[in-house]
Amino acid sequence: MSKKEIMETLLEYFTTLGRVPLRSEYKRLGGDAPVHPKLLKRYFNGKDYHAICKTISRAYPVEWAAIGTKPVEQEKPKPVLEPASEDDLSPLEKLRSVKGESSE
Repeated sequence: MSKKEIMETLLEYFTTLGRVPLRSEYKRLGGDAPVHPKLLKRYFNGKDYHAICKTISRAYPVEWAAIGTKPVEQEKPKPVLEPASEDDLSPLEKLRSVKGESSE
């Protein structure tokens, strides 16, 4: 395999996955990975995973941008603030509410 074939294979795998996996995730794949993690260093002259990903992103910028390099984060629901009860108010705020003054 040539470097170009390996880069295209990885790019295709990342596209089907929908994101670029972390180095640890890719290493955990082991033999199930499209290119074995140990072989990547051999084909890319000792470069680490991040350098290989950077090389792919420079060689195929349009395809790389389409992958979505960051995982999609789900939005967290915002907490609903409930009005304070009489028990939650300080003595000064209780006094103001009796007199009809605003606490702001």
